[in-house]
Amino acid sequence: MPRPRVEQELSDLWDTADTRVLSAHSSLPSLPLVAYPDPWAKLKAEPDLRVGTVTAMMLGERGGGDRAWGHWMSTRPWSTLKARHLVQLGGDLVRCQAAQRTLAQYIDLAPVGHDSRAVHVRAAEIIEEQLKDIALAIESMSAIEYELLRERTADEHFQDGCLTNFSSHLLKRSQVFTPFEEHRMNHGTWAALPWWSLVVHGRKEQRAVEGFLNRGNLRLGVAAESPDELVISCEEPDLGASWVSARLIFDLRDVVQACELLLLGRRQSVVVDFLTERIDEWDDRQVHLAGSLDLSLGPEIGATLTAVATRALRRLLPDSPGPSLYHEGVPALDRLLGSSRLPRIARCPR
Repeated sequence: MPRPRVEQELSDLWDTADTRVLSAHSSLPSLPLVAYPDPWAKLKAEPDLRVGTVTAMMLGERGGGDRAWGHWMSTRPWSTLKARHLVQLGGDLVRCQAAQRTLAQYIDLAPVGHDSRAVHVRAAEIIEEQLKDIALAIESMSAIEYELLRERTADEHFQDGCLTNFSSHLLKRSQVFTPFEEHRMNHGTWAALPWWSLVVHGRKEQRAVEGFLNRGNLRLGVAAESPDELVISCEEPDLGASWVSARLIFDLRDVVQACELLLLGRRQSVVVDFLTERIDEWDDRQVHLAGSLDLSLGPEIGATLTAVATRALRRLLPDSPGPSLYHEGVPALDRLLGSSRLPRIARCPR
C-alpha cells in the first residue's frame, strides 16, 4: 500500500494526528521479509562444501539449533499457524544464536592453522552475516510483531498461565451487575476485561467527569506500601478534598484480586464507568451511566501492577513455577479459583 494512503487511513479511520506516528507506521514495508535471505538457500550456494555442511549441522541438531527452535516454538503466546513470517524469522534467530554459541566453542578448541579451524571460522562468519540480516528484518517490523518474536522470561510464562486460568474462570461462571453501596470507586471485571465504576455526586463532580471524558484521561497514583495491599487512587487536584475517597484497594491475599491486578497490568488499560445516583419518587435508589472512559494506564503503571501481582501470586502459589507452554494453566491456581468468589461486575448495564 502506498505511503500516502497508509497515512490517510491512519488519519481518517484511527484519528491519528501525530506526524511522528504517521511517519513511523507508513515507513514500515508491507512485505518486511521480501529482501530477507533464506539461510538454507545461502548454504546451498556456498562454494566450499565443507563450510556449507558444517554450518547446516550447527543450525540443526549438532549445534543445538533444532533444540532451540523446538523450545522457541513451544513457548509462543500465539498460534504459529497464523504468522508464518514470524515463525521463519524467529526460528532462524534462535537457530543462529545456538549455532553461534556452539561454533565459538569449536573455534576455541581447534588448533591454530588446522583446516577444521578455518572451516569453523567461515561458518561463524556466515552465521554472523545471517544474524545481521535478521536484525535488519526485525527493525522493519512493528512493535507488536517484535513483542511476539522476543524470548519470554520465566515470570512472563507464569503470568501467561495464571491469566489462562483466570480468563477461563471468568468466562465459565455467570456474573451479575449490582449497584455498589459501600464505596464510591470499585474495581472488577466484565467477562475477561478489567472494568471500574466511579459514583459521582453533585454538579461539581459531574463537571469534572465531563472534563475527563473530553480530555480522555484520568490521572492515577499507585501505592504498594504493604505486601498485602495495593492502592490505586485518583490524583486530580481540581476535584477538591472530597475525591480522596476515589481510590481502589486490591487485597493481595485474595487470589481473585491478585489475578485481576495482573490482568490490569498486562492489558495496561481499563474502562471506567462514571455513575450517578438519585432517589426516585418511590424512594428507590436509581443508578445511571453518565459516561465511560477507556483509560490507558501506560507502560510504567502497567509494569508496576504486573510486578506486584506476580509477587503476590508467587506467594499464593509457592510450588508453581509456571507452565512451559502458553496454553497450559497453573493447576494449583485453578483449584484456588474454583473455591473463590468471582470479582465484582463493575460495568453498568447499557
